[in-house]
Amino acid sequence: IIAKELPIAGKEILSDENILYEKIMLGSRLATGIEIQQMPGEVQLQIEQINPLFREPSAYAQGKLVLSAAGRLMADAIVRDLTRDL
Repeated sequence: IIAKELPIAGKEILSDENILYEKIMLGSRLATGIEIQQMPGEVQLQIEQINPLFREPSAYAQGKLVLSAAGRLMADAIVRDLTRDL
């Protein structure tokens, strides 16, 4: 810091697939959710297959995937399903 350099030992370069996985993994856990139209077609198809009990209906009607309380309990499994084909 004194030398005006960041104290970073290394860095990681993420592929497009890694970035998409991170968006899904993190976005599914946020109250703001995931914009369904910003996801690739195969992920959109997987989102349609999620049990309606696991998603908030009002957000889904507005084009977002926001997990319900029950969905948040199943978040790891839902993320696995959404990212299975990445």
